Amino acid sequence: MTGNCGSSSNLKALRYPGVFLLAVSFCLPLFAQQTGISGRVSDPSNAMVASAAVSATGEDGTKVSTTTNSTGLYQFPGLRAGDYRIRFEAPGFAPAERTISVLIGQMATVDLAMQLAQAAATVNVEAVANAVDTSNSSVSGDVSPTEVSKIPLNGRNYLQLAMMVPGITSNDVQQSPLGATDSGKMQINVDGQQVTQNSAGTSFGQPIFSDDAIDQYQIITNRFDATMGRSSRLQVVVQTKSGTNSYHGTLFGYFRNSDFNASDPVAHKVLPFSDQQFGGTFGGRIIKNKLFFFFSYEGERQPLTSVDSPTDYLTAGGQQITFNFPNSYNTRAYLLHMDWQISDKQRLSVRGSGSTWAIPFDGVAGTVSPQGEYAATRTFYAVAGTWTYNLTTDVVNELKIGFNHYNWANTPLLQTQGYQSLDGNSWGAPYNYPQVLGQNNTQYRDDLFWLKGDHSLKFGADYQHLPYSGNFGQYTRGVVTGFNSGAATVPLINVFPVWNQPSTWNVALLDPYVTTFVQGFGSYIYSIPTNSVGTWAQDDWKVSKKLTLNLGLRYDNDLGIFNPNLHLTGPGAPATPHYNQNLLFQPRFGFTYDPTGSRKTVIRGGAGLFYADIQANQTIDGQIFNGQTTLSPSLSPTAANPINLLESPNPFGYTPAQFLAGQVPVSIQSIQPLGPNVRTPYSLQASGGVEHQLSKDWSFSADFVHFRIYHDWVRDDANLFENVATGYAENPATSGRPDPDYSNIKNFTTPNAGGSIYNALQAAVNHRFSQSFSAQAAYTLSHLKDSTTGPFYYPNNPFNLAGEWGPSPDNQTSTLTLAGTYSVKWGIALSGQFHFGSGQNFQVLSSVTPLGLSGVVDNRFVPATTAVYVPPSCVSAAPNFAGEDILARDCLVGNPIIRVDMRLSKTFRVKERVRFIPMIEAFNLFNHSNFGSYQTTANVASFGQPAQVTTIGDLTYQARMLQFAGRFEF
Repeated sequence: MTGNCGSSSNLKALRYPGVFLLAVSFCLPLFAQQTGISGRVSDPSNAMVASAAVSATGEDGTKVSTTTNSTGLYQFPGLRAGDYRIRFEAPGFAPAERTISVLIGQMATVDLAMQLAQAAATVNVEAVANAVDTSNSSVSGDVSPTEVSKIPLNGRNYLQLAMMVPGITSNDVQQSPLGATDSGKMQINVDGQQVTQNSAGTSFGQPIFSDDAIDQYQIITNRFDATMGRSSRLQVVVQTKSGTNSYHGTLFGYFRNSDFNASDPVAHKVLPFSDQQFGGTFGGRIIKNKLFFFFSYEGERQPLTSVDSPTDYLTAGGQQITFNFPNSYNTRAYLLHMDWQISDKQRLSVRGSGSTWAIPFDGVAGTVSPQGEYAATRTFYAVAGTWTYNLTTDVVNELKIGFNHYNWANTPLLQTQGYQSLDGNSWGAPYNYPQVLGQNNTQYRDDLFWLKGDHSLKFGADYQHLPYSGNFGQYTRGVVTGFNSGAATVPLINVFPVWNQPSTWNVALLDPYVTTFVQGFGSYIYSIPTNSVGTWAQDDWKVSKKLTLNLGLRYDNDLGIFNPNLHLTGPGAPATPHYNQNLLFQPRFGFTYDPTGSRKTVIRGGAGLFYADIQANQTIDGQIFNGQTTLSPSLSPTAANPINLLESPNPFGYTPAQFLAGQVPVSIQSIQPLGPNVRTPYSLQASGGVEHQLSKDWSFSADFVHFRIYHDWVRDDANLFENVATGYAENPATSGRPDPDYSNIKNFTTPNAGGSIYNALQAAVNHRFSQSFSAQAAYTLSHLKDSTTGPFYYPNNPFNLAGEWGPSPDNQTSTLTLAGTYSVKWGIALSGQFHFGSGQNFQVLSSVTPLGLSGVVDNRFVPATTAVYVPPSCVSAAPNFAGEDILARDCLVGNPIIRVDMRLSKTFRVKERVRFIPMIEAFNLFNHSNFGSYQTTANVASFGQPAQVTTIGDLTYQARMLQFAGRFEF
């Protein structure tokens, strides 16, 4: 089939892009951002030289060859980023060589004016400074191998270096460069393979890669070309390391302990902490210049102790019971990369990788019940292969096939009933565990690169079979969701004498005080077998030596993600989507203009459409919690009809089959369907800017960047009456509901008013390709506003979503990151990073719910007579709502973030090829008090006070920490 994709009949179809898009969709498909080298060869009179032999030899010794076309152009698409030696030969001319370092995603330009043979007796070898890409109009930033290997990282998460890219305004990059509002707005591509976890939000993790396995990466923050899709904002493009002709390896350990840490600014004491990261790499040749390998492994162990003093859990003598649970945070990441240079026209690359993440005892700390403990795990594994084949000197085909798996599981320690709101705590097992969510992505993609005259054409298609499956149960063992005040008189120690032995529990003591009991019946196993297809055509047209146009058209379709086969039946059943949105065409235009023709300055700009990926979580909820697949009946006991929590088979006295068959009465259900008219969100992106090479190694860029996202996800209760006088919802407790067969209808929708708007100046200064010194500065002056933060955002007023527009919780006016490395003398090196954020916005809410809409609105109403502790500019009278004030959306701005991370190292040569490098790293060197969380309830006196970020593994906001490390390298 690959041969058919490169056949003469299909090459003829390239003259007609529409015909080719149809033809290529039957070929095996790929996934990658183009990296390569191109240029033009001329003679001393500036006439073009056709049929000149051009070869590119990589640092691993592999070689690819081509010839110039009739206009003197040549190109090597689909290369690995790295160092290359380019050799030019033509009859009657002296051979010449150029060396160049190519960064990922860069189409480097190497032009050559050949000299007559008699004018040069030796090969002319020169280094090419190619800091400016004059052929690509996208707005992006690169994290080079120098930054990846030498900049200190607090936690060794390679994604943290994203803050060195203009346009990344998050102060805390863990799983995503975008912060909290990233649903469908980004993709992570590793060696061309899409590995993004998209079952749910990024708080559930992304695949882990060792920092020592990453060679370099690029973040495209605006207007990626037509070869990339399924994202309405940005793309992360990662290249892992590979082997060379020389054997290289590392053995490393990074260690820290709270004995060397400063006092926490919230707790006002040094918090216990210990962490060990360890691993190694090894790579080299199997067959010289032909077959190479690279292997990496990294592990992390963070011993923890969870201290828990449950509220009102006292001994018979009235003493507080406190638990100390040994715990740990553990990760593992491994990778094997193989490359085979079959010939100078064919190359095969294969990578296998995986990671695990585990916390054996999660969910317990502070004053909560220890019965809520659960084991949290995340598992990722992947394999990907790339076959690059130079079909002719003008045509290169790249085929990629891959598979990746990601899942997370939360497994409770106990499998019992739950008892919520019992003395302010939840006792018993968590109501929504066990929980297993996973995705398996099989990917096929094919890209064809064709150099036709002054046109660099790219055509391709891809197909991804991506089934989402798992178990997402809720209330399956039964949960008491309400007690009356009398429950507080029952000593908890009498109910739970041995907290983790249900056989000792005396829950009958709670029977007289139960007000509501809920239990779920039905199948909570879900399966969403989506099939995603994409095709594209891209023409990078060199109109002249100075002007290049980037013209692209892309089409995407995510078949099955809206689950059109689900039809709800029964009285009052709401409509659900019975279609897939099919007309997802995305035209993209860009230009680059080199005003001097010297390749040192480029003016660039363009615009385009970009459709988002669709997170599966909302479809999962719609498939399960719809009042048909599952039911969650409730029971409200009375004195005349008391409850027996131990009754078999359940306190209702009915079997699950009786409920599901409709043989017994069921309380009115709350459901979570997809709205009937949901559509794929999309963005309009535009930019314009300039980049200039200041000197051989220094460059400067500045771009104005804009995007507007349309039809973003939002959630509301579709079963409310509107008060036409006030424009707000009626209280359903007094006014009833439009559809009396349901209580809440928690719709996932994509309305016209759902979206975001971003305007920014993104600027960068870079010094690269120097052995002893590198420096980078990234500055972003921006404003981001939105009307929703994602699929689970409830508006304050579901009847006026346009009134939700305000600062986004990811908004930050000024973001500055400085980074650099410097080799001093005697093997001493200094590197570091400075980060400044002017302060991000935080959501501000009220704890008072005047309309009785708890749980289905992000409430910003507060009675005018209630004391609030926000600035006067943050509160005003609610229009048409007498006696109520309204809080401005996201009106709390956090304190500025100032962080300096430094590394000091010394290299000792143990043997000629063996080095030992001890180092010390300081994170938040000057111990600035940085906060990532605040009290945001407006009517609480502590409003605006900092709170601790308790996410295990997130060290961004910690006080000063020291880390000691040692590395053996050879």
